[in-house]
Amino acid sequence: MEGSELDIFPENLPGISYKELYEKTWDQIAKDFHPYISLEKRPDTLGPQALFDATRDLLTKIMKDSPSDLQAILYRIDLKESQKSNHIEQLTYFIVRREAQKVWLRKSFS
Repeated sequence: MEGSELDIFPENLPGISYKELYEKTWDQIAKDFHPYISLEKRPDTLGPQALFDATRDLLTKIMKDSPSDLQAILYRIDLKESQKSNHIEQLTYFIVRREAQKVWLRKSFS
């Protein structure tokens, strides 16, 4: 993954720890990938790299097993058209970043 943790996760977290942000980001990823792929459990250790690796693995599986579902997943995640890359590393980065942003916004404004 390129960049630092703060490239994906906000520096000032309103009433949420990084641990909680990582957990809620994973939960959001699982929600947006469901029902297209089954996520049986959360990674043992959650942090930026674990989220990135697990999401990349999900994308790889989707692209291999049912590539037609990818567009539906990206729509659910709500990526900008300019972020819909064919490069898996870049797409993974945009997905994790967007999912973390959703969690952060929900926590900030609810």
